Amino acid sequence: VWRTGIEMQLIDNQKNTLAKQGPKNTAGGVYALYAPQKDATKRAGQWNQARVRAEKGKVTYWMNGEEVLSYT
Repeated sequence: VWRTGIEMQLIDNQKNTLAKQGPKNTAGGVYALYAPQKDATKRAGQWNQARVRAEKGKVTYWMNGEEVLSYT
C-alpha cells in the first residue's frame, strides 16, 4: 500500500532522523507530500491519539484532539 496510497506519518519528531529531514516527514503529515500545520504530538514516552476522517473528497487529520492537516 505504501507505494500507491497515502500514509499518515506517526513518528517521534524529536529523535527520528526521518522527521528531521523536513516537515513533510513529521507526525500528523502525509508522508513526503503534505506537512502538518502544527506539531500537536506529546513528548516521547507518552501515548498519542490520531484520527483520520475522509468525507466527500476532503481528508482531515487530528493529533491529540487538534486538527493538524486538511486536504482534498
